[in-house]
Amino acid sequence: MTPEDEGSASGPSARLTGSLLLTWALACLPLCFARVLPSIDFPNHLARCFILAHGNAQYWRFYAPHWALLPNLAAEMIIVPLAQVIPIQAAGKAFLAILFGLAIYSGARLNKTLCGRWSFYGLAPALLIYNRLLFFGFVNYLFGLALLPLALAMHIENRDRPVRRFWVDAALMVVLFTCHLVALAFFVACALAYEGLQLRREANWRKRLVMDVASLMIPTLALGGLMIEVSPTAQEASTMTFSHFVTKLDMPLKTWHTGQGASDTAFLALMLVGLAILFISRNARFNRRAWPLIAIPSLVFLAAPSQFKTTGSVDVRMPIVICLFALVSVAPRPGVSSRLGGIILGALLVFRAGTTSFAYASWQPETDRTVDDLRRIPSGSIVLTVRQGSIQSTTPGNWSPRMQHAACLLLMERPLLANNLFTNPDQQPLLKRPPFGQFDTLPQAVGLGDRTSLDSYAQQSLNISRDKGLREIPKYIFYLRRSGGLDLPRSLKPVVVRDEYAILRLVDSNVLAQP
Repeated sequence: MTPEDEGSASGPSARLTGSLLLTWALACLPLCFARVLPSIDFPNHLARCFILAHGNAQYWRFYAPHWALLPNLAAEMIIVPLAQVIPIQAAGKAFLAILFGLAIYSGARLNKTLCGRWSFYGLAPALLIYNRLLFFGFVNYLFGLALLPLALAMHIENRDRPVRRFWVDAALMVVLFTCHLVALAFFVACALAYEGLQLRREANWRKRLVMDVASLMIPTLALGGLMIEVSPTAQEASTMTFSHFVTKLDMPLKTWHTGQGASDTAFLALMLVGLAILFISRNARFNRRAWPLIAIPSLVFLAAPSQFKTTGSVDVRMPIVICLFALVSVAPRPGVSSRLGGIILGALLVFRAGTTSFAYASWQPETDRTVDDLRRIPSGSIVLTVRQGSIQSTTPGNWSPRMQHAACLLLMERPLLANNLFTNPDQQPLLKRPPFGQFDTLPQAVGLGDRTSLDSYAQQSLNISRDKGLREIPKYIFYLRRSGGLDLPRSLKPVVVRDEYAILRLVDSNVLAQP
């Protein structure tokens, strides 16, 4: 097979097109083994989209739509319309399939743009489909990240057509802004860095510099001004803090962690070995045109805040961008077929899809059992999710159960208040109605599961109920816990007790009737 058999600058060959479609099918395969993506946040996003698509008077007792200019709306813009015509679970999977397909084509397109022709090495970015952020459930950011390489590719391809470039850039920047603000920021920064290096070789670099900067900054300033004036997210953008980077230098490796344990480690090791074989055998090379795209997120990552919990923190989103552009930089050597690269990359993709499908299938019974237990909570209740203080819910190996927001899945079956449904006015187009938002002030973790700490949490919940006139509404606690005994105070009655969680009914001694 010659390089010409793989593709040209104008388009991929039929064989390579088939490989891209097969890669997409492999990426979507694990979704067949889970009713809902088993990540931390995705059930939360799905439940919110369901309410926005199908909310009625009973739901609006607890929630209110809050559509605004929010740079965090990729899921809502796709899932909510789809949920009008297909079941919400299918709409969620369709969104993920679109995300995966966009990521695969986008990465291959940027690889082609940098290399000058299509090749099997364009499959390399697809190795990043299943990653740490997907299993956190940061799907809006990931959708923006999936679009980012395509936006950069089209920016580079339109370099000699300034009018076309301006309008294409502007349109793509609006979409990036809608997906996630950080994705837009990376596009602008990486495009400026790339063009700055290209200008060194041109005689009329001053004129070109003005054109390139104007093409990018006019839409950027317009979107920035619009956000400052009318978007509630503007206040959140000012909360960023900076600190040292020593404690997060291992985060690029953690990008490949998806909760599969040994399978994640094996995949990372096999990927590094496979890429080493391609470079050592001189079948592949590093594309120098990609290095400014790698340098920009690397520099931002080293300076970005190291705290994960605060909304202003963006450091957890940096390593995946670095890994993405590193994979995009894998290029075929001139005159050398990329067939060996296609074989190695294909084998890695099959391995990743297979282990992820097996993991999803093995996790599904636990998810089903959890949802069945939660169905004991009646419609119209208040559900408070809290975890034992020793559980680190953001560490994939410690997820117990796999979905911290499992209680949100009930919202797709019955109206109730889930206190951990994301309803931040700076980020989501759905709010809790007063006074139900007061339950957001409750702690997310309580001690070590002892009677005293549980009773303290129960009393705080009861005090909010009494103060806000909500005593008559049934209240339940979905308590994520370690295995072992459970010493409950009189204010909590067990409904279901499992090793990983317990469902407890909150009892107000001043209320005579409690369901």
